[in-house]
Amino acid sequence: MDSSTPAAAAQSHICPDEQPRVTSGNSLNLRRVTAVLSERKHLALVYILCRALISVVQVVTREALGEDLGTRLEEIIFNSIKNADPHVTARTPNKQANMNMFAYLLGALSNIRFTSVSNRFAAEMDAMNWVAHLRDQKDGEARLGYLVQGVQFLKLKVYPLEAFKDTADFIATFATLFESSRGSSVKTAMTKTLGPLLAQVVQSATAEVNHPVWARQSTSSSASRTPCPINP
Repeated sequence: MDSSTPAAAAQSHICPDEQPRVTSGNSLNLRRVTAVLSERKHLALVYILCRALISVVQVVTREALGEDLGTRLEEIIFNSIKNADPHVTARTPNKQANMNMFAYLLGALSNIRFTSVSNRFAAEMDAMNWVAHLRDQKDGEARLGYLVQGVQFLKLKVYPLEAFKDTADFIATFATLFESSRGSSVKTAMTKTLGPLLAQVVQSATAEVNHPVWARQSTSSSASRTPCPINP
């Protein structure tokens, strides 16, 4: 650079010790900032994608969605909830917002794919319940309680009769899981979730509540909501 220019003159009067330096600490901070910004961008994109998918799923039929695409979408969203770390998610509002979107999306999918979505929840909740019994109880209960919260957006139906039977079967499975689960956090989550689920049926069912299938399941679910001793 020509030393006759103002910039060159200023540069020539800077001592070596005053030259800008990139330290290991600065480099580490830069990487952290870059990682945080990248994660936030990713979370924002996931949130927007979920909102868009919810809008589509709410108006599409099962046939139009297709079995392969429906199964794949269902699997990806469900696994996102199942594999989430509840402790990390609870401390990160953006991650919590995305988990809510995943649950809403599964709820929308259940309107056209109730049997497969509810079966995923039932099977995984049962598996997590056994893990909580056999291994790390606190971590298992936290994950199970978190998964249970995603159930509240499922779309229960009373028409036609086959859909009503699926609804009754799922409520029975949920009630059975409640009876066998341990810990106040899981039972509290299940109690809060069961109320909105049953409300869907009460608001739309008429003569169906007298059906033998529902009579058996409602007895079971009522028992599950009765206060009972909670294992420590």
